[in-house]
Amino acid sequence: MKYFVLLTMAVFCLLLGGGDSTVWGQSPQPPQPQLPAVIDTAMVEITLPEGSAPCVFVAVSNDTLGFGVGGALMLEFGDASFLPLAADLNLSAPWLKISDWQGSSEAGGIIFGVHAYRLNPFQIKVGSVVTPVIHVLGSTSDLSETAAIRMPRSWATRWWILVIAALLLTALIMGLWWLWRRRVSLKPLDQWEPAAPAWLKASIGLRQLLENDYPDLESSRQFLDQLSLITRGYLAGRYLVHAGEMTSGEILLSCQMKGHDNRSLRRLVKILQGMDHQRYNPDPPVVSWCRAQAGEFLDAMAELRIEPRYIHVDAALKLEADKAWSWLLSPENCPLDSTSSVGGDR
Repeated sequence: MKYFVLLTMAVFCLLLGGGDSTVWGQSPQPPQPQLPAVIDTAMVEITLPEGSAPCVFVAVSNDTLGFGVGGALMLEFGDASFLPLAADLNLSAPWLKISDWQGSSEAGGIIFGVHAYRLNPFQIKVGSVVTPVIHVLGSTSDLSETAAIRMPRSWATRWWILVIAALLLTALIMGLWWLWRRRVSLKPLDQWEPAAPAWLKASIGLRQLLENDYPDLESSRQFLDQLSLITRGYLAGRYLVHAGEMTSGEILLSCQMKGHDNRSLRRLVKILQGMDHQRYNPDPPVVSWCRAQAGEFLDAMAELRIEPRYIHVDAALKLEADKAWSWLLSPENCPLDSTSSVGGDR
């Protein structure tokens, strides 16, 4: 599209700047000398309305008027009892306009505004009195000069304008076709609903993990791997971060940038950091310590547990999560600290 815009600008500049040039490939021709116009003095007769006194004097303020430029027409009458208006005057020439009268300084005189729309000289006759010859200037400032006449050029000598117009039209059609091909159709917005609380799936996964038997040290490392996945899944759903692809430090930084509460967040990140440290420790973790981390995670999750009162949740998922949560609250199923806050209405 940028080439189309540049082409359009260049053509318009050429048309504006080179309108007076001749045909391409030819040198400009000197203007042809103009013959002086034949002097054709017109006589404009002004007929006064009936009942008006005869005019005894008529004159124009200047002997030369500009084309369409106003001048003053002065009329004097022998009797001032009745003075005509500009609308009452009848002119024999349609190219002469008279209007805007006012009383003159002398009794029985009227001054009208006069505008000439004809280049040839003329005289004004009112009754038996006639003005001197009045000249009209066109595009020249001297009566001895003749205004240059520009002859209209034939379209045959400007064939290149037609070619450029055709190219512009073609470019415009191609540009509109290109825009039509790249149009983006508006699609309806997808139905969006708030996500279900993260503790629902986390409680179900934690119960399934604790129900499995991990008797030896080798299986404890596998236990920590699964517990780490459940914890990261909970953090991703609760804080809307890509916790599954981040380290514990990156999770904390990303959540802080989103403006989440640091107290509960730091506790979850600390639990996850401890699990990651033991997972990659050459010595396998102790089984009792691994199960204690599950209790720590359950207690931290209980502080943030929210019942889905205004969020649509699948009934089967909610029922299974409630069962898992009740199962986890039993001390024989999930070991907890004596200071744990799990229980009550949480």
